Amino acid sequence: MKPFKTGVTLSATVVLFYALCTLVWMIAPEPFMNFMNSLFHGLDFRRLQTGEQVSWWSVIYPAFVFAVWFFAACILCMVAQQPPRRKLTQARRLYDRKA
Repeated sequence: MKPFKTGVTLSATVVLFYALCTLVWMIAPEPFMNFMNSLFHGLDFRRLQTGEQVSWWSVIYPAFVFAVWFFAACILCMVAQQPPRRKLTQARRLYDRKA
């Protein structure tokens, strides 16, 4: 797998699901909060509601942070998983030419 392409794909997927969750929350806040509370076994997400109107900045900024963070995490994990590159010695190069 290619680290850059995988990082972009992961970031796009996370931002897409974040946007869909935000859209569902804006359309039906109470059923969405009930679903989130049951999904996380009784955690009360209603405490996070402030009562203020949602601005575009409060939606775009977290999406941007998610995209950057997941891209960086994916790149770092994929680079860390690659085996170390070894330099070929001169003797090894000569051996490879003869073969």
